[in-house]
Amino acid sequence: MVVNMKKTLDIVKRLDVIASGIFLILVFGDVMLQVITRITPNTIAVKWTVEMGSILLCAMLWVGLGQGIEHKAHIRFTMIVEMFPKKVQKLFEVFGDLVFMVFCCILAFYTWRMLQFYAANNTATTILRWGKQWTKLPMFIGLVVASIRLALVALTTVSHLSDTETEQ
Repeated sequence: MVVNMKKTLDIVKRLDVIASGIFLILVFGDVMLQVITRITPNTIAVKWTVEMGSILLCAMLWVGLGQGIEHKAHIRFTMIVEMFPKKVQKLFEVFGDLVFMVFCCILAFYTWRMLQFYAANNTATTILRWGKQWTKLPMFIGLVVASIRLALVALTTVSHLSDTETEQ
């Protein structure tokens, strides 16, 4: 029972990685379809592939944001921060993560408002005619996951702050 629970938690923690991988495969398929229909004689280019590609790329970007945070591959001022002692560097990391977290929370709030507007006004995509609230939902999900990951990274950094004294 405990092993199954651990496996389930590991899968949940990696849902954004799985979703980003699926989006990447779908983007690849979309691009291949677009290329094939453009170069094959006597075929008409499938117009919806451009819109679909845009939707999928945005979804992949926003859902994958959490992984960038977990691997510290998001926006940082490393060149400046590395001029300071290790303990100060850690404090800068925590400060930067918290500022980025606040930014993501604010952006998530306004994204949620945008999704509500799209739903209330039945706004749809140009070619596929899908509700924009659904095509932009990965942005909101990605921002929420990013905010949670930033809070966890900052908390982990603070809890290991005393470890930096032994590193020097």
